Amino acid sequence: MLFGNDNFWLSSGPASCGKSCFSEPKGEDAWNHGTMAEQIHTTWVGLVGPGVARHGIDNSVWSDHTDTQPTMMALLGLHDDYAPYGRVLGEIMDPAALPAGMRAHRGTLLRLGRLYTPLEAPVGAFGQDTLRASTRALASNSPGDATYTRIENALQRLGAARDTVGAHMRALLLDAAFGGRPLDVKAARALIRRGERLLGQAGVLGARSA
Repeated sequence: MLFGNDNFWLSSGPASCGKSCFSEPKGEDAWNHGTMAEQIHTTWVGLVGPGVARHGIDNSVWSDHTDTQPTMMALLGLHDDYAPYGRVLGEIMDPAALPAGMRAHRGTLLRLGRLYTPLEAPVGAFGQDTLRASTRALASNSPGDATYTRIENALQRLGAARDTVGAHMRALLLDAAFGGRPLDVKAARALIRRGERLLGQAGVLGARSA
């Protein structure tokens, strides 16, 4: 996967260009599909209807594509026969429309959900910080690939820890949304602490690799 500078087009180019080709757009942004650029992976979602709170334009809710489907299912009072990877966006719903399991401990539930998304979303904080670190590892040329090995080993450990924490968070969120079980506050708070530590560790690794 190639990630282009968002100031330039990145394409395979003609044969004379070699493996890749860069060009500068005239009077417009360079939109490289699939790359990491704010104007590409930042978009909006509009929700309206019974059970949806009237907040107007609300830039405080950060969501991922995977959150849309479980949110719609919760608003409709339905559930799938599989476990979605997103979360129900309880902050956009009227309190009376929330699934029964999401009505208790709402503050802690929202904190858990708002941490789960940046940990799991590809363009969340965790994903972007670890991508920066991996890019530095690939670009390094230290003797014996020592820098590459050190960074990639750290990324492997972080990724494994994130997968474990994310799976537990997802289980609690889905149990509350579709299982009718109130949030286990003690477990949720422990996961919040672990998730915040992981985001911090990824941020440090990404900053060192900037």
